[in-house]
Amino acid sequence: MKMLSQKKTLGQAITLMALMAAINIIASVVAALSIVASIILIIILPLTSTIIVLTCPEKYFPIYAFATIGLSLAATIWNIDITLFYVVPSIVSGFVFGFCIKRSLYFGWSIVIASVLQMGISFAIIPLINALFEINFIDDLLAIFKIYDAIPGQIFICVSFYLISLIQVFLSYFVVRNEVSKFNITTQSINGYKCFSFLGICLAICVAPIAFLSIGAAYTLELISITVSGFVIYEFFKTGAAKRLIASAGTLLFNVFLVAILYKFIPDYCGLLVFTLTPLIICLLCFCYFLLKKEHDEIK
Repeated sequence: MKMLSQKKTLGQAITLMALMAAINIIASVVAALSIVASIILIIILPLTSTIIVLTCPEKYFPIYAFATIGLSLAATIWNIDITLFYVVPSIVSGFVFGFCIKRSLYFGWSIVIASVLQMGISFAIIPLINALFEINFIDDLLAIFKIYDAIPGQIFICVSFYLISLIQVFLSYFVVRNEVSKFNITTQSINGYKCFSFLGICLAICVAPIAFLSIGAAYTLELISITVSGFVIYEFFKTGAAKRLIASAGTLLFNVFLVAILYKFIPDYCGLLVFTLTPLIICLLCFCYFLLKKEHDEIK
């Protein structure tokens, strides 16, 4: 892809930055006009920043960021709240994802870090939007989907924010994954996978105590742990040790029976949290395998 090549001259960098900024501005205008259409278009926004990070000199990044955000806000002056909510987190997460790739961080870490950061920035911007425009952004958003109960609303907001962020970053990854070799970028060794498995274990363990504080946050943690376990399984299959995952695959069936038996004893809206056992066991098995494999390799 010619666009994903190193821009060594100022003219090449400015041309690409102008094109990416224009894409952001168009997406912002469409988002301000139609929330439904924006869900599709906004998915591309992190990709533009990721491309800039991978191809342009770092000294131009602040110029691109401020110009893109400023022009997007100016182009949607009649509906700035939507632009603040969509554009700013997406641009930041795209930059972070690009930097993670450029620093040869394991792609699983890059995707999780960027998506969680974008979700966090989105939540952080909401109080600003509420204060500036004297609205309740969350209630207005839930009203669009006709969700009026507090707990389902909390779950919907937390889960949808994370899933949208994850989809955006995944799209960026699938576009650039075959092009990173042009920039002499490599991924981490087995140590990166081992730490990633440990992250999945910690997240899964935290789901139950977090549920007492925020049911929405608990479901978000569960989804993140499932995301991590998905990457772990992918790496596990690459090692040629797929047969060792038979036990972890059986945990899904075990979870179904466990939910059926315990559902009436589980508080309302918490039943699906039991499925956190699946990523917990998968990550635990894979962590042990990667740990033992490293020790075996060192002995050899």
